[in-house]
Amino acid sequence: MCPLIYHVNAFCGVAAAGNPGAVCLLDDDRPAEWMQMIADQMNLSQTGFVRQLGPAEFTLRWFSPTHEVPLCGHVTLGAAHALWNEAALTDNPVICFQTASGPLRARRLDDAIEIALVPYWSEILGKPVIRARQASRRGGEISGRLDGDRVLLTGRARTVLSGRLLM
Repeated sequence: MCPLIYHVNAFCGVAAAGNPGAVCLLDDDRPAEWMQMIADQMNLSQTGFVRQLGPAEFTLRWFSPTHEVPLCGHVTLGAAHALWNEAALTDNPVICFQTASGPLRARRLDDAIEIALVPYWSEILGKPVIRARQASRRGGEISGRLDGDRVLLTGRARTVLSGRLLM
């Protein structure tokens, strides 16, 4: 079966803002070479590859157009958005991604998603909760808070494009 693929903008309030990334939902294991080829084809900063393990558990790997990356926040947020809002693969309010960087949890909050800079800025500003606006042409909105030894990032995502991958 052809995998579903989504172009999702993360940390945004509207579809044409935030950080773009691709999210590919896999039915089976695929080799890293195949994932790399797809990420190169998508030509976005990162493409995430998600495969379901259980009702609320998924694997997640991230690739730039040139190599696999160890962690990517905006595509993690985009993956959670795609699982809940596009593919409807789970209705659990908390999902867990198994990644090369360890388990990452995403929690649904009304129209936002909480997922893992904040400790540094929290200490500098003396605030446990931080809200930031990305100062770029596309903009972006993010908030983060410390929760013990974890950093929780919260943002919104919007799907720009969805389809089936024919490669």
